[in-house]
Amino acid sequence: MRREDILSKRTGIIASFVGLLCLLQLIPVRADCHPGDANDYQKSIVVTGFPLLQPEQARWGALADMEVRLPQRIAAELNRRGKSFAFDASHVELKSLGLIGQQYGDQFYRTGLSLEQLDLPDTQFLLTGTIENIGETADRDYAWHRRYLRRAAGLLNTRYNQARQFSLVLELVDRYRGELVWQQRFVRQGNWSRKRGEATGTDSPVFWQTEYGKNVADAVAAAVTELQATLDCQPLLLKVSQARGKEAVIPVFGTRQLHTGTEIQLLKQENARPGLVAGNAQIEQVMANGVGIALKGDLLRDIRAGDFVRLD
Repeated sequence: MRREDILSKRTGIIASFVGLLCLLQLIPVRADCHPGDANDYQKSIVVTGFPLLQPEQARWGALADMEVRLPQRIAAELNRRGKSFAFDASHVELKSLGLIGQQYGDQFYRTGLSLEQLDLPDTQFLLTGTIENIGETADRDYAWHRRYLRRAAGLLNTRYNQARQFSLVLELVDRYRGELVWQQRFVRQGNWSRKRGEATGTDSPVFWQTEYGKNVADAVAAAVTELQATLDCQPLLLKVSQARGKEAVIPVFGTRQLHTGTEIQLLKQENARPGLVAGNAQIEQVMANGVGIALKGDLLRDIRAGDFVRLD
């Protein structure tokens, strides 16, 4: 083989490798979203399970329950912070079912099993994810000085040299628009200061007291912060369940955030997605029972069940 061909082949391999590394950085999809764009509307979100990419890694510490407990922890923290209305659907693993892939938009619903068949809450947003790695950290992953410090500590007690990795990829989907709006990887590592054969599980306080458990908790907290910031930047879409006269029935959690004079946008449904803008309207009254709104003007004459109210 000629030298030029060898160099060309090497260049191609290097370029492919660099491209793969760039792809794996998983930068947030909404790069144009800034704090100034945020709104105060509470968003609805369902949090599904996070399957382990390498289930055999969970045997060390009996951490298979992480697939359920981490999404539950994220849903609880979102609700605690009070800016989202989160539902726990950690028993459903969309990745395992093949419902969430690399393509969204028109491809989002083209699967063998639809999201509607899973009887998930009808929320605007859906969070899914994958636990990529909870395995042991190799020596080569450490700086040389930390490598030898850990080896020396391990001579005194093996518990001091059991470094473990944690890598979680989260994906946020706007179900109404059929779009992936955010994707990010969270990586941590820490020492697993328990006996190798000890089964702790994430339900045990012992897990969260280890250096590793503390770093997992830190990753989850960081994920919730990034997730909430992204949700704050998204428009609020409320699906109309009934429309009659000047009144429209929308989810209660939505009407609780509205008041007389609020400006809204009405969107027609097209292929189960928000489509043409029917027009802008102003709320004349929020129903006393909290299940609907009355609008000024006659725009609602063109609105049907399944259409949308949008607030930015």
